[in-house]
Amino acid sequence: MKEDRNRQLVEDVYENPGLIDEYLLEMETGKGAYKFAVEKAIRAISLERPLLLYPYMDRIALLMDSSNSFIRWGAYMTIANLLTVDVEKKWLNIRDRYMRAFGVKE
Repeated sequence: MKEDRNRQLVEDVYENPGLIDEYLLEMETGKGAYKFAVEKAIRAISLERPLLLYPYMDRIALLMDSSNSFIRWGAYMTIANLLTVDVEKKWLNIRDRYMRAFGVKE
């Protein structure tokens, strides 16, 4: 049942990409279970259609500082998926912060 709900969240974005802003806001400020459901949807979209999320890469990178570990690690995985379409080299601005999370020093 949860998988169906999560899949619907993904499909909703494909039909209405404007929902990405809503989902990211939920990830940034939400308090309940919906926050985690939309994180999973964002991560799935980053695998299936990374170009759809690429304009939000900098905003997603800010989630690496989330106090919630689920959101934080979701951001790491989503960013990794977005690297496949990083034509603007956004990675260069977040690389050091990203790598520190894995114990790699500059």
